[in-house]
Amino acid sequence: MKLLASLMLLFDACQNAKLGVARAVGLCYLPSVSLRVSFLRALILPILLLIEISRASAVNRISAINKDLSQVKKIYLHAGLVSTVEFTAPVWGVKVGNNNSIKAEISPSNPKEITLRLKYQNAEPTNMIVRIEKRVYVFDLIPSRNSHQDYVLIRGSYGSPAMATQPTGLAESNTRRSETNAKLIESVKLGGE
Repeated sequence: MKLLASLMLLFDACQNAKLGVARAVGLCYLPSVSLRVSFLRALILPILLLIEISRASAVNRISAINKDLSQVKKIYLHAGLVSTVEFTAPVWGVKVGNNNSIKAEISPSNPKEITLRLKYQNAEPTNMIVRIEKRVYVFDLIPSRNSHQDYVLIRGSYGSPAMATQPTGLAESNTRRSETNAKLIESVKLGGE
């Protein structure tokens, strides 16, 4: 949609500046620039919209990925269809943000798999957090009418969650506490209180 909006702005700018953009694409037979631009909009915009729609629904139903642990992976679900996410090691735990709309369970036959079911199509997007050994994987579960991922294999992972900076107030508080503790220890060593 960004491409579509950019082209609309470009056409508007050309129309306002009275530039003969239509001449560049061979539409000189139209009497005015505004008619040329209108013709281009009518011709090109539906094509761009179709391209955008097909690109948005171009999700692989079966995929294998190496997961970056600092990024959230989107998984698209459609009501009435089941999805499976398979890992390289047994899953220790799985948590879903909204259990009312999406059911996630570790497969009883293969502890490396999580089965996902969208309970109803109008469900809200939510997240899923999966713990495997010392790693944590974060996913966004997106209900979709157009796209569905049946099987996602997580072949491996790399990276780690980004470290957040410590708030200044907390750091100053910890520094003062450390200084106070150091003074108290020094005092005890010297035979003080």
